Amino acid sequence: MKKSQKELKQDIEAAARQVAIGGIYVHYKSTDMRYKIIDLAINTEGAEVCVIYKSLYDEQIVFVRSLREWLDIVELDGVKRKRFTLID
Repeated sequence: MKKSQKELKQDIEAAARQVAIGGIYVHYKSTDMRYKIIDLAINTEGAEVCVIYKSLYDEQIVFVRSLREWLDIVELDGVKRKRFTLID
């Protein structure tokens, strides 16, 4: 089912309550891997909310990841943790 512009906007607003746009996050694999959320967007294929973020190390590449994946709980060495954790 295709979503209306109003529904898409509501999805973005709900996502903005779950992540901090402009916030600095660390990746679970290394605290040296820091990222800044630039914005939220809608993937035109499936209308899924995505996080647009930039690495704050090396080449400062811009990435896109689904909000669902951004908020995932992952396991590393038998310990469950957030994929990305807000630090600032």
